[in-house]
Amino acid sequence: MFTLKKINPFRRSEMRGKITIYSQLICNFAVNFLKKKKFCDMKKLFNPIKDKSAEIIEFLMSSPDMPQDEGLRFKIRLSIEETVENVVRYAYEDSVGWMEVGTELENNGLLLTITLRDAGKPFNPLEKEDPDITLSAADREIGGLGIFLCKQLMDEVTYRYEEECNILTMKKNIASA
Repeated sequence: MFTLKKINPFRRSEMRGKITIYSQLICNFAVNFLKKKKFCDMKKLFNPIKDKSAEIIEFLMSSPDMPQDEGLRFKIRLSIEETVENVVRYAYEDSVGWMEVGTELENNGLLLTITLRDAGKPFNPLEKEDPDITLSAADREIGGLGIFLCKQLMDEVTYRYEEECNILTMKKNIASA
């Protein structure tokens, strides 16, 4: 518990010592706060996910972590739409299952991280070969264009299978926003 001591403002030596102590406390607090890379963390569990693609996408896009820059928002939204739709359509039979989604800002608010987690069929979309975009849509094999776009639009896309869950993470540097 803190006790307050009345400081005589006319005694400079007493004031100087107290101000130095308070300044050091404030600086230590700020340094410790900034050491934490994560600034904001927003998560939500959707269960079931059937017919909830639009709701999941809007939840992620409404995050306070999202940049205001429309160009960045477009790239991020397209990546979110592609990945969420893939989970809703293919992870579970009849889309009966759950998905946890979240956003967070890291590196002093300069890096946006979006995470999708589900317990559907294990599937690493990054293992799929990139489509040959030089071919016409009629000649090109179906599938893989969505994750290809994500890899092009986001700075980093990773997948891991952990504790019987698919975890897809997308990162975008939003420093220019």
